[in-house]
Amino acid sequence: MTPTNSTDDTGRRRRAGWLRRRLAGPDRDRGVVTVEVLLYAPLLGLFLFTVIQAALWGAALVGARAAADGAARDAAAYGASTDDARASAQARLQNIAGHLLGNPAITVTRDQTAATVTVSGSSGLIPFPVSWTSTQPVERFTVAVGQTGG
Repeated sequence: MTPTNSTDDTGRRRRAGWLRRRLAGPDRDRGVVTVEVLLYAPLLGLFLFTVIQAALWGAALVGARAAADGAARDAAAYGASTDDARASAQARLQNIAGHLLGNPAITVTRDQTAATVTVSGSSGLIPFPVSWTSTQPVERFTVAVGQTGG
């Protein structure tokens, strides 16, 4: 019969206990935060980029809308010209949107009944199209039915 050495048995148990504590203890999560940051940082960057892109596009759309609406009112005024309305749209666009609307194009049309202004361009870090069209009835003098000039 071979004698057993109790110190070898105790040493093995101690090592096994240390390994068990190491795997189950609070240190088993060491380094997990680094991995999580590496996984979530690109998603956070993409989210921030999307928010900035949407804000730039929205601000350019507000500027295009304000310029088109104001120029359509100016073009619809009695005796107004399309050149005056185009200049008005350009000035409004510069004051409101400034450099947010890239390559702006302003189209003004006026006939006997309506004045239409379209302001378009692109905006954002990745250029997305922006366009707004506004139509106003043209101011004109009319005679009511049953009235005579006099």
